[in-house]
Amino acid sequence: MTDQHPLTNKDLEDLEKLLTSSVLGQLVLPSDFELARAAADWQLEKVIKWLKDHAAVYMYEAHDGPCFDEDGLLDDFKKAMRPQEDN
Repeated sequence: MTDQHPLTNKDLEDLEKLLTSSVLGQLVLPSDFELARAAADWQLEKVIKWLKDHAAVYMYEAHDGPCFDEDGLLDDFKKAMRPQEDN
């Protein structure tokens, strides 16, 4: 991820362009609700990709069987999703 909020102004502009359509020659802008849903969908895609790419790192074998470092995963996940915040 980058040092900026993952949902950048350019991402928002791209979402707006994607949702903007022309009906009978008139420009129809997406509603705030449509933009919010599109942003949530975009963020969910990022979350799923990050988990697929990183979740296995937090699994390990202990003396009593398989374990999962939930705290480590959640800490790193938050840093990846909000890199500009002090953690």
